[in-house]
Amino acid sequence: MYTGVWINPQRAAKLGLKTGDKISLENTNTGQKTTGHAYITELIRPDTVFTTSALGHENEKLEIAKGVGTALNKLVPYDLEPVAGAPKTGQFTVKISRA
Repeated sequence: MYTGVWINPQRAAKLGLKTGDKISLENTNTGQKTTGHAYITELIRPDTVFTTSALGHENEKLEIAKGVGTALNKLVPYDLEPVAGAPKTGQFTVKISRA
């Protein structure tokens, strides 16, 4: 549940996805890409996806966490919010496809 990419059932049906399917996510502005696994749930809006942080997804030294979660940092553009000066970690659009 917390290691998948949350996708609404309506959107998942349009994409032909079911829970557990390996998916590719691409930032539509920068072309940055990563992979994850679909988690189909009514707890997310049809026009929105959600995933937690990477959890060590690509760290070879983390025996338990390696391969778990989605490398969210690969999608976040280097674009700072002007007031806080922090990255816009939740303000970008992704394209989802079967990996």
